[in-house]
Parts: sequence; structure tokens; C-alpha cells
Amino acid sequence: MRNRRVWIIAVCLLGALFGGVTSIAIAAEGDVTPPVTSDDCDGLWHNSSVTVTLTATDDISGVESTFYSLDQGSTWLPGSSFAVEATPDHLNDGEHPVSYYSVDAAGNAETARVCVVKIDTLPPVSKSTADSLWHRRPVTVDLTATDAGSGVDFTEYSLDGQAWTSGDQVVVNGDGPHRLLYRSADLLGHLETPDRRATVCIDTVGPWAGAPWVIRAQRGKTAESKFRVNDALSPKAKVTIKIVNAAGRVVKKIGPSLRTTNWWLRARFTCKLGKGTYRFSVYARDLAGNPQRHVGTNKLVVK
Repeated sequence: MRNRRVWIIAVCLLGALFGGVTSIAIAAEGDVTPPVTSDDCDGLWHNSSVTVTLTATDDISGVESTFYSLDQGSTWLPGSSFAVEATPDHLNDGEHPVSYYSVDAAGNAETARVCVVKIDTLPPVSKSTADSLWHRRPVTVDLTATDAGSGVDFTEYSLDGQAWTSGDQVVVNGDGPHRLLYRSADLLGHLETPDRRATVCIDTVGPWAGAPWVIRAQRGKTAESKFRVNDALSPKAKVTIKIVNAAGRVVKKIGPSLRTTNWWLRARFTCKLGKGTYRFSVYARDLAGNPQRHVGTNKLVVK
């Protein structure tokens, strides 16, 4: 009968009492039990190629062949050992399910088993909540990291050239631009490189506005004011010019407009004011939102 073999066991009984040998032939049942195959997968993540060995046992007819599939059963290859490669281009990173089974000499095939080989050759990817804005208060920067393989082991940072400190949050204090370096490592020891960088800018002191020259204008003509806004840190400031009459009422407003700091600036406008003396004032707010420490003010004389 196909896929079955009848095993004959000849049992010879020797007995002096019977004065001879009696042979008894016993027909045993055929082998219907498939082999049992095991693997040496450890279930851990690896940063190099992994060789897996398959071991099959069959106590009756014996193991005939072992097969494995690296593509979830589309292609089966014979063999009891195979390698899952860690390629230089990192494209083979991830979890690789490997199916395998064995067949015995009686043709019995076991149900396919599965082991998972894990390859991780890349470091984590870190991000920060640091932005490119100027701030007028201390800034808390959160650091996060993701790793598609073995997982993140730790994140660390260095602020303004100081020693590396383990942590996922850093508070930045003090005026000025601050250089923040940060990086993460995974559980296999892959350290992110090059270090990631961010700049945290803090400015707690407002700008200084000055208007040292009187504006002399004619009604219906273009008038020009010359002024300056100084700031030790912020490269720009929002500038607003207000012109008030003798009663203190605002009769014209120019801006706000974003202007360069630490430079002589000009503002031109068509003068539609009546003859008389007015006062113009220069207000400024830096990129961190700090208002001016000093208002630039002077006279506007309209003829």
C-alpha cells in the first residue's frame, strides 16, 4: 500500500523445553506518525546574519527530508540549515518568519512550523520639540526616539558643549542661542550618528528704540522719519510708529512692520496732517515678544 510499509518482526523463541526453535511473524501497523522538527531560533534581535539549524526526529521509519521557506510558503527549499542575511544596505532589517517541516521515509509530512528571525542593523531616530523661534522664558525641550527593531535603550543630550546627560527632557535657561545635541541608542548598541542638532533661542530683554531727529514735513508731501531699534539678541523687531497731536490723540499709525535691528531705519509716509507740531513715537517688540525698554520719540513739524 502506498506510503505505508509493513514491518515484520521475527521473534525467535528458543526453548530447550520445546527442543527447537519456533519463529513467529508479527505484522506491525504501518508508520502513520510524522516527524517532529525543532529549530534553534532564540527569538532575540541580531545585528548580523543569523544561521538557523533545524533538527528533525522520527522514531519509526526515520526522517527522509526537511524543507524550509523564507517567503511564507511560496517557495520551499530542502535543507536543515539556512541563513537570514543582515545586508549592508539595511533592507533586510525586520522580523522574518521562517516556515519549515519534515517528511519521514513513510511519506508522512508534519504540519509546517514557524520561527521568527529578527535582524536590526540601524540605530534609532531621535526628534526634539525645539523650534527656531525666539522665546522670552525658559524652554522645555522634549526628546523622543523610535526604533523599528530591537527598541530604544536610551536617549542623551549635550547642552552648550557640556557633558552628555541621559534623559528625554531638558530645560534651557538663560539669554542667547543655545546649542543642543541629542542622540539615542537601541538595545543592540547602535548609537545614532551624526548627533542631531537644535538651537534654542532665549531673549528676555526688550529692544531699545531711538529717534534722535526732528521730522520736518509739508502737508501733501512725503515725510521721512529716521530711527533706530537696538537689540542684543533678536535680529528683527516689529516696529510701530504713532503720531499724536497736542491733545495726545493718535492721528496716524505706521506699521507694525518687521524691521532689522541694530541699524538706522527710515519710514516714509504722505503727510496729510494740518500745520502744527506733533509728536511721533517709535515702539518696538522683538522676536521673543519683549516690548521696548525705551520708546524713541521726537517732534514732527508740519508746515
